[in-house]
Amino acid sequence: MANVETFQFPRNRETVLRMFTDRDYFVRKYERMGSLDIEVVDLIDEDDRFSIRVLHAAPQNAPFPGFIKRVLGDRLNLDQRDSWQPGLGEGRIDIVIRGTPVTITINMRLEDNADGCLFTLGYDVEARVPVVGGKVADFVRADVARRMRDDVETSTAMLADY
Repeated sequence: MANVETFQFPRNRETVLRMFTDRDYFVRKYERMGSLDIEVVDLIDEDDRFSIRVLHAAPQNAPFPGFIKRVLGDRLNLDQRDSWQPGLGEGRIDIVIRGTPVTITINMRLEDNADGCLFTLGYDVEARVPVVGGKVADFVRADVARRMRDDVETSTAMLADY
């Protein structure tokens, strides 16, 4: 994946994974981030894998040009599946912005270090829109990077609960 962001969590991988594999974390996180209509529609929690699918409506507050706002709408109606292989510290997020031709794929990795753990996200955005798909993907990619920073900031604050 061409786009990579790395963040530092102040706790070890085991603690961060405990949070990332907790159903309630997702609901509380999206509430804190201003999402509406949060619904957990699928959950698999086994020793070697965790997967959760959440539908939620995130506020669309990026400064997109008019033609992109017409594609995305006023709210981002997200269908998001987070999957983890806890033993490997690796996961993936698949996001569909419902009602749009936009999909987002994020590969995740947690690695312990002296300060807690590094959280590395490699992501890509696909927009299946004739002629302007590349432009839409570029704007959404920038918004994804901003939202990832907000998500990590919110998650870091929530780590105290774990």
